[in-house]
Amino acid sequence: MGIAPGQTVAALFHSFPWIAGAASAVYQGLLIFPPLYRGWALYRGLRSGVNVMHAFVAAGVVGFILYQVCPAEGSVYSFGTRFPDHLPDGHAISLAPYLSAGIHNAIPSMHMAWALLILWSALELGPLALAIAASLVGFTVLATLGSGEHYLVDLVVSVPLAFAVWNVFRRDKLRVAVGLGLTCAWLRSVLGYAGLRKLDADSRHGCGRWHERIPE
Repeated sequence: MGIAPGQTVAALFHSFPWIAGAASAVYQGLLIFPPLYRGWALYRGLRSGVNVMHAFVAAGVVGFILYQVCPAEGSVYSFGTRFPDHLPDGHAISLAPYLSAGIHNAIPSMHMAWALLILWSALELGPLALAIAASLVGFTVLATLGSGEHYLVDLVVSVPLAFAVWNVFRRDKLRVAVGLGLTCAWLRSVLGYAGLRKLDADSRHGCGRWHERIPE
């Protein structure tokens, strides 16, 4: 499930608190950047490009729908205080934490998708806008992983999703289809993995009960 990257970033935060602070600030304040970048585009007279505000809202709606398709939660919610220093071994993890009654908004990572939309909107605004947006993407990656809010796969799924949404507003049907296809393929892989883990857990549980009934 990509636990190791989160542990690595959490260790980085422990060694460099200022990075943790910057990442947290970006994560918490990401919502202010779409209107800022839209205003920047209007100031530059760029009215014909993609409206990042519209793309931002559309991505949020699609993301909410996908949360219902593939419900999951970050490791900080699944493992609590055991994240990041005392996580169980991967083979010892059951599906119970992932089937909890918590808020399942891990996959895809909408913060990552939104940061990418801001980055792509910056392409027409020049080097300064692009540099700021690139830093937003970088700190968003660190914040989502290091806080335990997301697994690496959540960020990976966000890329084709954002790509599809962006190209909806560019009216590029082929790229929309490619983005949605990749998004669905990743979600199917995650759901398939979860199904196999549940089947394996059920098998082990059944075998254990069967062995308990065997007289010695």
